[in-house]
Amino acid sequence: MKHTLTLEGTDITFEASERDAEALRRIITDLLSDNGFVSLDAQDVKEILDGAERITVGEGTASGEGRCAAAARKAVENVMSANRLLVEVKSGPEITLMELADAAEMVHEVVDPTASIIWGHVIDDAMGDAVNVSVAAVSFAVED
Repeated sequence: MKHTLTLEGTDITFEASERDAEALRRIITDLLSDNGFVSLDAQDVKEILDGAERITVGEGTASGEGRCAAAARKAVENVMSANRLLVEVKSGPEITLMELADAAEMVHEVVDPTASIIWGHVIDDAMGDAVNVSVAAVSFAVED
């Protein structure tokens, strides 16, 4: 299904399921909120989404030791061939930068090594010990 997202006056039209389109909107709203250790601006998001043909969202949640890497691994299971990725790590305030690096490293290890990846972090007190990683995978048509 076709969806259109307007970001700073720019319309971005893409194919996605209703669930993935809603998840993308939530991810963008979260990442632009400045409520985390790594915030993005609209230009960062537009850079990833520009020219998108299809967007698929993967999500993973984990708790305990290795939680960031485990959540990231679940999030990228079905999006490994994307050209560009927008990654959101959501957690409570009790997270270390090393844990955030674990999530980013897991995404880099699993996806296409040529993919462009931009990620941010959002604090949500309701997360407790859990970490959620959401990955919006952007794909483009292959030109002949």
